Amino acid sequence: MTRLNTFPLSYKVKGKRIIIVGGTDEALNKVRLVAKTTASIEIYARQVETDFSGYDLTVFERPLAVGDIDGAAMVFVADEGADGALAAAEARRLNIPLNVVDVPDQCDFYTPSI
Repeated sequence: MTRLNTFPLSYKVKGKRIIIVGGTDEALNKVRLVAKTTASIEIYARQVETDFSGYDLTVFERPLAVGDIDGAAMVFVADEGADGALAAAEARRLNIPLNVVDVPDQCDFYTPSI
């Protein structure tokens, strides 16, 4: 019998926040996925380089601060700088599921193409 290293599931996000750190097309790709849910979406980026208009979300164009991800359902990191590192560390500290874009070894979960 073949055993899986991952377990496919659906995760309830109704009434919860999904945090995406980064302001590039990589962040937009994650927005496209999570925008299909009822969760509130928050983007944190020092510089927003892509157009998030057309999506129901809140953009904070500033550095991520300790406490910004408290209570989030999940965190996506699409930033390789200090904000991405802080988001990953805080997600780990707070036991919030984490996805670091294109770094599978640092991900608690993966997202399929929808």
